[in-house]
Amino acid sequence: MKPRISIVLPAYNEQRYISNTIASLQQQDYDQLYEIIVVDTASTDGTVAAVRATGLDPISESRKGVSQ
Repeated sequence: MKPRISIVLPAYNEQRYISNTIASLQQQDYDQLYEIIVVDTASTDGTVAAVRATGLDPISESRKGVSQ
């Protein structure tokens, strides 16, 4: 069964906040199937490691900035 909703989080140097953001989304009581997609936009801090620590595998975008 495919997710009905995709939550896309663009992330650029969000190491400080990304784990809490993902945890909050994972704890929602929404009863339908959803997915969380993190797009790392060339972060230079520990954003990618922080995302992976939550069990998600971020998508990499080589251009910097969340608008990419």
